[in-house]
Amino acid sequence: MNLIPKIRTFKYGDFHLDLSAELKAVQADVVAKAIETNSAVELPPPPPARTLEQAANSPLASLIYSFNEVEAALNDVAKKHQIDTKSEFETHRHIMRALLEKGLVDDLTFSTYARLAELRKAVNMSQEVTYTDAVNMSVMCKWLIEKLSTI
Repeated sequence: MNLIPKIRTFKYGDFHLDLSAELKAVQADVVAKAIETNSAVELPPPPPARTLEQAANSPLASLIYSFNEVEAALNDVAKKHQIDTKSEFETHRHIMRALLEKGLVDDLTFSTYARLAELRKAVNMSQEVTYTDAVNMSVMCKWLIEKLSTI
């Protein structure tokens, strides 16, 4: 999968983030797991034109919006499975941990969420997000949403 032609890096003190490389690694893990289990790669189709337009106009806003959709899907799953979210600081991470403990999500889905959440958090500091990064984040967020919708 060569979805990420550009490399975008961010350094803040000792913290260093290569957003493009991290997104590529997340996608590679999903593909590798599919190959390992002899199942079809379950990446969603390319994003719709509206998503591409939003990524072109404001890549950072598009990336944040994509991850907000994941959080909305997690809220729906938490309600459906009566997962208490009132006492937790990192509510969505708590929901994913609870889903993992109940066997409702696999390790790949959990780790994909965790990695995308870290990327989402990190871009707040950099404000430098490319169109390609925004589109790839959207693809991986849609993959997560599809996984969550089956729970």
